[in-house]
Amino acid sequence: MNIDTNFLPLLFEKNDIYSFTEEDIFYLGHNKENILILIDYSDGDFLKSREYLLLLKIMEAVKLTLNEYAVYNFGESGDLSFQSLRKFFLPDKILFFDQKLSEKLLSKHSEPYKLSKFDNIDTLTSDALTDLEKDTNLKKLLWKGIKQLFA
Repeated sequence: MNIDTNFLPLLFEKNDIYSFTEEDIFYLGHNKENILILIDYSDGDFLKSREYLLLLKIMEAVKLTLNEYAVYNFGESGDLSFQSLRKFFLPDKILFFDQKLSEKLLSKHSEPYKLSKFDNIDTLTSDALTDLEKDTNLKKLLWKGIKQLFA
């Protein structure tokens, strides 16, 4: 995605949840707590989706807002390597909302809903938000993992 950053002040207010960088990395949030959420949503406008509302509810349940974490969407923003994500976001915690995405980036199988460490970063892998939105049992599994991740 190429963005002419000269026009950004005209498009967005100072406190918007969108963030752009000189590397053209587009993400939501401000990442003040070094928490990275990775999704792969390409079924339309994520910000207008039920999945986005679900994500906000999940994070609000652990008392976090978009100020504290960043959301990077591979479905809208394109592929980045794990090392690029790590270098840019400096995450202490990563929450993957897609098992395939986790396996692709980490080059290993991650047990869903089980807290693990990768490269000294706490990670938790979940099913996609679309699947969670439809399945109460998956939400319960996620909640157990989330409590461990943010304990």
